Amino acid sequence: MSTSQTKRRICAQGARIGLAFAALGFCVGCDDEAALKMFRDTAASSIQQGIGSILDGVLEGVFAVVQMGDDAATQEEQATAGGG
Repeated sequence: MSTSQTKRRICAQGARIGLAFAALGFCVGCDDEAALKMFRDTAASSIQQGIGSILDGVLEGVFAVVQMGDDAATQEEQATAGGG
């Protein structure tokens, strides 16, 4: 038996075992409360990171607007001082 055939057999066995565990999970199942708890536990960190990223973006935007306003005021003062 060649190496590629051995690898294929190992992969096929792994796929069969994975499908068996998946089928077992579907057969056993879980109640709504357990599924909801699992969803909350899984999604909580992703939601927290997403909200943190959005807030970081908003804060950076606010600082950019304030800085742009300060730069515009400085340029206006320089133009006024230079022209007078």
